[in-house]
Amino acid sequence: MRRYSITFLPLLLMSACGAQQLLTLEECKDEKSPGFKNVTISPCDKDPCVIKTGDKYNVTFYAEATDDADYLMVTTLDQQHTDTTNVQSAHSISCHFLDIPCNVTKGEVFRGSVTLRILSAFVPGNVTYELEVGNDKATFACGVTKLIVE
Repeated sequence: MRRYSITFLPLLLMSACGAQQLLTLEECKDEKSPGFKNVTISPCDKDPCVIKTGDKYNVTFYAEATDDADYLMVTTLDQQHTDTTNVQSAHSISCHFLDIPCNVTKGEVFRGSVTLRILSAFVPGNVTYELEVGNDKATFACGVTKLIVE
């Protein structure tokens, strides 16, 4: 019995942690803001990340505050353009409802986390995912990546 528990425990820990992938985000072309220091998505095991509609994914990021702020907003935009469809889903959420600090000082590198969930309106194929962090005065970081929907 002990042999099975020694084998089972590492497998349990690996499955609980899940696969995590470093995302490659390009800086947003529209914004005059820097990119993110680091962005990961889990569960995901390759780049570009293959995701399923309706499933939840955790996106964790690190960004540098370009100014002092007493609140932050995170905006996400999912876009898909095909010959037959044009789907967009946008969300802007206050720091009060997310795992992100509300107060940051200029030069501080802060961590945040949001949930990504692709709606069933998206068809299998490429989706553009945009992530932006800031407030009404400044955008601290903005990045865009491609995801693959199954």
